[in-house]
Amino acid sequence: MTAAGTATARTSRRIAFAPFSLKRLPTPSTGQEEWTDISTAGLGLRISHKGTRTWTGVIRLKGSTTRVRFTLGRASIEKDGGGMTLADARSAWAALKKRVQRGEDPRQTAAREQAEIIRRNRQTFRHIAEEFLETHHPRSKKTLKPSTERRYKGLLLGPDMAPWQSRPLSSLTRADVIDLLHRMQRRGVAVSANRALAVLRKMM
Repeated sequence: MTAAGTATARTSRRIAFAPFSLKRLPTPSTGQEEWTDISTAGLGLRISHKGTRTWTGVIRLKGSTTRVRFTLGRASIEKDGGGMTLADARSAWAALKKRVQRGEDPRQTAAREQAEIIRRNRQTFRHIAEEFLETHHPRSKKTLKPSTERRYKGLLLGPDMAPWQSRPLSSLTRADVIDLLHRMQRRGVAVSANRALAVLRKMM
């Protein structure tokens, strides 16, 4: 669910949403067309000239005189069609309206959730490793040697550290590093294990 901004006046037709009636709705030749459900206040279906169907909802937030339009998700008339069915859309819309009735602004909640996702992604091992590869270089040099950069990249982003890529860097422990080194030594790449330890020390 995403906020689509303040609802503005636009052409909208009202029908009773039902699977059979939704199947018969035409695709506009240009632009997009809005349909609203007679039986579910605020629920709508937007159809673009490319045939894309999207569930929407318009509601007035508590303490506001302005109506806000939300995008609920891509519409699918058939089950297992890769999108939300009419029943799915009605359920999602009912849940969103309850949040609004409690005084919540779903736009702010969505923004906070997105910010948290971005924050977590920036703290993953992979993100920190990529940042290290981009910015690290010895004091006496502007950049790493190409061969050194390839070696660091092969170690930090390669198969041995693959299980760490999506983990927060702060979650890695001494035991994780020891396990990594043991696995590499068992594979007979003790030299690479020593190099992995060295580059991890530099990065951390």
